[in-house]
Amino acid sequence: MRKFRIGISSCLLGNRVRYNGDDKFDADLVARLGGMVEWFPVCPETECGLPTPRKPIQAVQTDAGIRLLEVDGPDDHTEQLRRFCRKRLSELAGKQLDGFILKAKSPSCGVAIPLFDPEGRRIGETSGIFAGVLLETFPELPVAEAESLHAPGRLEQFLEKLKRR
Repeated sequence: MRKFRIGISSCLLGNRVRYNGDDKFDADLVARLGGMVEWFPVCPETECGLPTPRKPIQAVQTDAGIRLLEVDGPDDHTEQLRRFCRKRLSELAGKQLDGFILKAKSPSCGVAIPLFDPEGRRIGETSGIFAGVLLETFPELPVAEAESLHAPGRLEQFLEKLKRR
């Protein structure tokens, strides 16, 4: 049987790419899927050139639209990340992925992340920049946040979607 080709947030595989230099290794997910999957790891923040460790970023609603700004600094990483997303997703299109597993709450990979106003007040939700471009570019691709796959029956539902592709 052919292995599923799954894109995944790199930190979930144990790669130390998070803003604080840590990972979010999901040992259970990797153990349960490992033999069935060929992984295609992606970390938009490090792959677009941001250092590890780095200042945390968040989605901020500005007059210029939603921007990814440093929490305690002036730097705006929106365009750098958008350029990376377009390039990387173009590359991944040739890999014929069966699905994608994203890190929840990540400002780049989360499907639903907090949206703040310029004063730092939470005003709603938006998608992380990579997640948003991924969902727009591949609307039929099964996508899940890793944390959701730990709920009873959710991993099995995700696998069924992969099998139907």
